[in-house]
Amino acid sequence: MKLTGGQIIGETLKKAGVKHCFGLVGHGNLGLIDGLEYAGIEFISCHNETIAGMAADGYFRATGKIGIVCLTCAPGALNTQLSVVTAAQDHSAVLYLTGDIPYAFAGKGTYEEVDLNSPDDQFNIMKPMFKRAWKGTNVKLFSQYITNALTTAITGRPGPVLVDIPFDLQTVEEDVKILNPLKHRPSSMPIPDNKEIKKTAELLLSAKNPTIFVGGGVIISRAYNEVLNLAEFLDIPIITSIMGAGAMPGDHPLVAGFIGSYGTELANNYAKKADLILAIGTRFEEEETAIWLDGEIFSVPPTKIIQIDINPIEIGKNYPVELGLIGDAKLSLISINKEIRKILKEKPVKRGTKEELKSKKEEWLNKLKPFINSDKKPINPRRLLYALNRYLPENGIIV
Repeated sequence: MKLTGGQIIGETLKKAGVKHCFGLVGHGNLGLIDGLEYAGIEFISCHNETIAGMAADGYFRATGKIGIVCLTCAPGALNTQLSVVTAAQDHSAVLYLTGDIPYAFAGKGTYEEVDLNSPDDQFNIMKPMFKRAWKGTNVKLFSQYITNALTTAITGRPGPVLVDIPFDLQTVEEDVKILNPLKHRPSSMPIPDNKEIKKTAELLLSAKNPTIFVGGGVIISRAYNEVLNLAEFLDIPIITSIMGAGAMPGDHPLVAGFIGSYGTELANNYAKKADLILAIGTRFEEEETAIWLDGEIFSVPPTKIIQIDINPIEIGKNYPVELGLIGDAKLSLISINKEIRKILKEKPVKRGTKEELKSKKEEWLNKLKPFINSDKKPINPRRLLYALNRYLPENGIIV
């Protein structure tokens, strides 16, 4: 059965389990939207292109499923650059489907063509912002482009990907096989080898003041329980980056809060006094490190760092590491937890950390009470945040 280029894309996304797409309608993506509708994928129209991109980004963060965006050609496509870079910086898996000027008339000054240095400048301008980009020039390969794009977006360190489709090819019909993207993905994520896992366990057990430092990678990997299981078994504190703040329940007895120039005094003190930090999925960015001033937040050395990250580039980028583990956060922690429990024969460590943290949190809260209870105008932000904390559900999402 023959399908249009747009229908080939829609059917491929359907096989991948896609149910929603965010975007705006324009002449350059009508064939794509027809294809999405043909496949039963809901098209959610937004007020502008940046909002569509941010909505797809938020969809990924909330569900762990790839966000899909469909936009018309420039200025539609170029209007979303802020949301693309946000997804790239925060490692959100988002697929951008952008319509483009007709392939048959490239370089002829067709309506909304971006021809600054070459006839294909819409694609050239956007390409550097993405983890990977494809230009659709062969309708027979459209299913392959989408399959490869979805795999690239979600595997390794996630990120936004681009498939740019000229609008004349969106309606060209071809008899092609629709691929199932789910069968083209790796069946496993990277995990450190056994020697590194054993060494990590040994370093954690020999440390006097170990601390777990949680980054945004823990959220992407959905490694919440694994972090808490490790912290509770070893009775050690958890500090987070700003990106990792949502990974841990703030009222957990072992969670000290997030660190850095915007962080809490309590969390910063735990970072300073730690002799070993297990850093998971964090880039040690300037807000968390106070612009890498030695001793301001971290003192490395003498503090030792074990760094776990799926991206090799991040290992030791800003601080020297005692041990660098390349792997998925969740799988790495599952292995570390097993090794530690095996060494300790299922006997949890008791350091008195929970009691210490409870006392320090109460002391910190008492300092804030005058601000929380203040009825002065304008309203104190601490009072507002305290109220939100009381009334929002545990799984509430603040936008």
